[in-house]
Amino acid sequence: CLQALAEGGLFSLLLKKERPGTRACGGFLSGEGTIHSPYYPRMSSQPKTCEWIISQPASKVVILNFIDFDIRNTTSCDSDYVEVKNITQSPLLGKYCGTAVPSRCLVVELIYLFNLFKISSVCGESLTGSEGTITSPGFPDVYPHGINCTWTINIQPGYLIRLTFTSFNLPFDDSCRMDYLEIYDNSTMYCGRSIPPSLTSGGNVMMLYFVTDHSISSEGFSANYISLDASKVCGESLTGSEGTITSPGFPDVYPHGINCTWTINIQPGYLIRLTFTSFNLPFDDSCRMDYLEIYDNSTMQKLGRYCGRSIPPSLTSGGNVMMLYFVTDHSISSEGFSANYISLDYFLNLLCPLQAECA
Repeated sequence: CLQALAEGGLFSLLLKKERPGTRACGGFLSGEGTIHSPYYPRMSSQPKTCEWIISQPASKVVILNFIDFDIRNTTSCDSDYVEVKNITQSPLLGKYCGTAVPSRCLVVELIYLFNLFKISSVCGESLTGSEGTITSPGFPDVYPHGINCTWTINIQPGYLIRLTFTSFNLPFDDSCRMDYLEIYDNSTMYCGRSIPPSLTSGGNVMMLYFVTDHSISSEGFSANYISLDASKVCGESLTGSEGTITSPGFPDVYPHGINCTWTINIQPGYLIRLTFTSFNLPFDDSCRMDYLEIYDNSTMQKLGRYCGRSIPPSLTSGGNVMMLYFVTDHSISSEGFSANYISLDYFLNLLCPLQAECA
């Protein structure tokens, strides 16, 4: 982390991290401010390349004052390092690694190379509304090569963020080294064509980083987010091959004004069959009061929205992830619902949709 006081010139700070060409961070700066590496004070888990360029009037200089410095796992500064350069005169003013804080310096270019940070295009935005939509640049058309986008969702304290993807199409490789979307709340990276599961933040801030290389471009992604009152969030993540889901307090009446999410995420190659054993919610024609909504996460297809007292049909997912959303208002409460789920072998299910009868 460093502070830059600009009193003239043009300088660049380059951060390099092992996989050259991965555009991750940086930007064009002027005046004075603070620069820090991604995830500071934590280390980035992925190779990245960032470059900060500070431009000032010719009568000024740039003073770099490093406050904290810790670039480990290197002794020769040949992989992870910070490099300070004067752009206009092209001299290397300094190359730093290790844990010793660099001395204060005057520069015209600053480059931080933590296994190489460099930027060619920046996009994204800061979102503070209670709900919104995030899409890759140009969506649904293909996004550009070599871009770096950061979206920061920062909502009212006391609320959580639920992010739900409606479309996702990036090139696939096993370790997501080409184009990827990284979500900083669970530090998970996504690529390929499988729609990521809906994610709920642990606090009121969530960050999304979208990085593309110069090889293949695709349609990108689209996602919606909403705000949830943290005191009224319920549900859980289920990974077992079978289980039971019930509304809060079942068989007693459930609370008003709650928002519950259950995510069933089982072994790949298996499907989920959900069967209801009890169902009792207030009824209205469009299920606008209290309702249970079920999604097949493999296709983001809504399998149904249910209310009233009729037991919903048994539902089978098209993949290994299913999500249930239970929402209640502040009018009438009922006993709620109970449902069991089991895992079905995908290939056996093609031959015998009712596997119990084929046993």
